[in-house]
Amino acid sequence: MMPYPAWMTRLKEWFLERVFEPSLDFVRRWWHEATAPILWSEYEPIWKTISQRVLLWIPPVAFVVVLVGSVSLYFFIQWRATDLTAKALENVRRENLSMAWLQIRSAEGMRSDLPEIQRAKILIQSRMDRPAALPMWEMLATKGKLSAEEIKERARLAMLVGTDEQFLAAVTALEQSGDAISASGFRATRLIRKGDLSSSIEQARKAAASGEPSRQMDLLRVLLMSYGPVLKKRGGVMPGSADASREIIELVDQLQGTPLQDEAIAMALQDFIPPKDKAHAWGTAALQDLSLKNPALLRAAHVMIANREGKPRDYYEKLLPVFETADAIQKARFAHWMSRYQMWGEILQLIDPEEAERDPAAFQQRGQALAQKEQWQDLVFLTGVAPQNFSSLRLVLRGLALKRLKRLELARNAFADAVTAAGKDGTLDVTLRALDAMGEGAVADPVLIKLCANPLTTDAAFRAARDRFSRQGKIASLTEAWIAALTTAPELPVVLDFKRRMALLEGRDVPLEETAAAVDAAPIDVLMRFTHALNLLKTGKAVEALGVFNDRDIMAEQLSPSDKVIAIAIFKANGMNTQADILRRTLEPNLLQKEEFALLMLY
Repeated sequence: MMPYPAWMTRLKEWFLERVFEPSLDFVRRWWHEATAPILWSEYEPIWKTISQRVLLWIPPVAFVVVLVGSVSLYFFIQWRATDLTAKALENVRRENLSMAWLQIRSAEGMRSDLPEIQRAKILIQSRMDRPAALPMWEMLATKGKLSAEEIKERARLAMLVGTDEQFLAAVTALEQSGDAISASGFRATRLIRKGDLSSSIEQARKAAASGEPSRQMDLLRVLLMSYGPVLKKRGGVMPGSADASREIIELVDQLQGTPLQDEAIAMALQDFIPPKDKAHAWGTAALQDLSLKNPALLRAAHVMIANREGKPRDYYEKLLPVFETADAIQKARFAHWMSRYQMWGEILQLIDPEEAERDPAAFQQRGQALAQKEQWQDLVFLTGVAPQNFSSLRLVLRGLALKRLKRLELARNAFADAVTAAGKDGTLDVTLRALDAMGEGAVADPVLIKLCANPLTTDAAFRAARDRFSRQGKIASLTEAWIAALTTAPELPVVLDFKRRMALLEGRDVPLEETAAAVDAAPIDVLMRFTHALNLLKTGKAVEALGVFNDRDIMAEQLSPSDKVIAIAIFKANGMNTQADILRRTLEPNLLQKEEFALLMLY
């Protein structure tokens, strides 16, 4: 063993002599004085001796108290932070995300350095569908620190908010973790969100092959989204609809007796007209559970009435005890069911004015009932006391009541205000349809054009104006809305798209890169796809123009006249004359702009 260097020996001696021994001597002397018996002395008062002894003990006692308190506080804060994190995760499981977020923020404020708190924070942000959580998942994934649950959550969030590259990486990691079923489900949902229903059905079938009820529900949901618009019409037919109908029936039957039974029945009865025997079987099964948690209850009752297996009054009396003590939201659901059978008086008994003032759905049902009973003055009063956040709905009903009371100027003002409010609360389509049904569409048009000139509402307003004026053949109004939108927000995607489309229709060139980039930036926006397809068609790429819609299923009845013209031209250019003729029969040429009519005549 090598001897210590001389300098280390000297340092050790210095430390022992100058630090350790004096400190040890000080502790010995303090202990001797602090613990020695208190002696009586005729030269010194006893109180002074006791006070000196107390003073000797105060510093060490204070040191111990501070030390123990600090340690205790440290561990208490850590325990409290961990406890809040556990409670936050429990609230995540209960879907109470707002409370979970408050709890995890509190925990982070106490101990932000704990990894479990940061992981829980990422999970909660992810469950709240916040895009900021996705790069956090990716960072953890690069370190190989994701659990099976976290890998699945990362894929779910990427499905909702990620780019194609982010989703592919996340879903591949999920497959590699052994959960191919969930991966197929996420792929299917992602395709649905992009509008590619055909491919989504293939992915959903792969996942449903496992026999897992939740995956069978996913397939049922995709089938109903794809074929529901046709199947819920009696006699409705489209390619593959017969096979889809059989598959839907099989799926609902397979889900009988599972926890998802009533949800499957509710979904099927909403978007599908089943054979009479199945309607009876499903309705009977759903009505076994007379409780608010049964989503199929009201739809099952409606189907049984439609099949003449009871009268509306019979089911009303059967269901009333379930809903009469429910909250305003549930009462509104029941009132909507009753409105199918014109039970207006019963709706007014079910939903009192106070409930209508608290909940928009309850307000709508009571307001509709008052209108049907022609209690116009009561409706004016109700729409006057309802909260302002009911906005467009409140104003439409108010305008209707004022119109019936012959207060026409006030009614027109209410209708105009309803359109303005709808532009802000995102209900333009519903509000415009309601005004058209009441014969007040003319009031809406100038207000819609004004909304195109408001930077806060330009996007929604111009989209609505473009569709509305195109379907109505109001070319002058469309031009006015276009100029307002172009002046206000010339770089807005929907404004740029209209500019490009008009240029193409007028025979001017638009770079293919521009229209292709617009589709890539907004893959679910149908307008961008039709403009890009028109650009491809104009440059002699008819097959490529048809291919623009390979990953997007579009229903013909959803198309505006302008889009239909482009679709007809693409069909004709590809020799698909039957499809072109079918679509042409749904088109009214007098609604077209002259440039659109000229394109139609070319084919």
